[in-house]
Amino acid sequence: MRKFRHCLILLVPVLLARCTALQEMGSPIPRPGFEIRRVEFLGLDLSGVTLRWHAAVRNPYPVAVPRAAFDAGLGLEGTHLMQLQSELGEGVPANGETEFTVDSRLPFDALVAVYEGLPGDELLDLELKGVVDLYFPETQASSVPGLPEKFSVDVAVSEQFPAISPAIEVRNFRLERPSLGSALQVAPLLAGVADRYLNSLLEPGGFSPGSAATLGLGALNLNLDTSFDLVLKNEAAARVLFESVDYSFFLSGHRLFEGTGTDIQQLGSESVVTVRSSFPLASITAALANAIKNRSANFRVTGQSGLTIPALSDDSPLRLSFDESGPLSW
Repeated sequence: MRKFRHCLILLVPVLLARCTALQEMGSPIPRPGFEIRRVEFLGLDLSGVTLRWHAAVRNPYPVAVPRAAFDAGLGLEGTHLMQLQSELGEGVPANGETEFTVDSRLPFDALVAVYEGLPGDELLDLELKGVVDLYFPETQASSVPGLPEKFSVDVAVSEQFPAISPAIEVRNFRLERPSLGSALQVAPLLAGVADRYLNSLLEPGGFSPGSAATLGLGALNLNLDTSFDLVLKNEAAARVLFESVDYSFFLSGHRLFEGTGTDIQQLGSESVVTVRSSFPLASITAALANAIKNRSANFRVTGQSGLTIPALSDDSPLRLSFDESGPLSW
């Protein structure tokens, strides 16, 4: 009995303390709070954008919330895009808060459909509407007067979102015949083979000359000069400034070269990087020779570019990842 009485003596002050704490806060009992602290551009590519929502739930009660759930719809200018949900497995501490994040992937196909109804608008309202439910165990809820077993907090947040839909093109692709001057002095016979190979490769008519390596042309250390324009643009209303571009270029499945373009011309809504590079003649395979001969092949360009959006209050540079491919003729 003595041990039992000690337990009662300990429990009563705890319950009284909880009730007193709530009474001091006034009537009605305080409500939990919710806020979005920031929205982060987590990823940006040619198909869509991934946003990370940094949120916090506040618990004003002297009892912990062992479980909470977030459920909200995400819309752009009134058009529903998706439902965001998250379980706060660790709950919310007494008189404290819990921070959590929710990611949303917004495909540009869905966004462009909204942009088309608002032509010329650089910034649009991205709206988050829903609830955060806080669940109290019955034993805890009954110990605090007026505290329900479930408390719902409304979520109503609006953030500005830029009208963006980035795209990339390859234009003005060119291959230039190398000079054979030094090769003629070092290896005149092999230079003659290279001359006939280049004529067959670059001149119209005739057949593809096949692989350069099988003819021993690697010994001449000849390179084909290449140039093209890499065009980056935003196909929606927001003004976008592209910065340094890292790229890898493939032709007919063959990686020709990679590099970084920093000299960017701003031509209206387009940012143009003129790429000039070269690749070894000996690296031309039979498949690549066929493509060059036909002056038509599938290209692929991958890489990243920095970009800024002047309309946003936070003009920190973003990173665009791209992986574009398609037919190319020259």
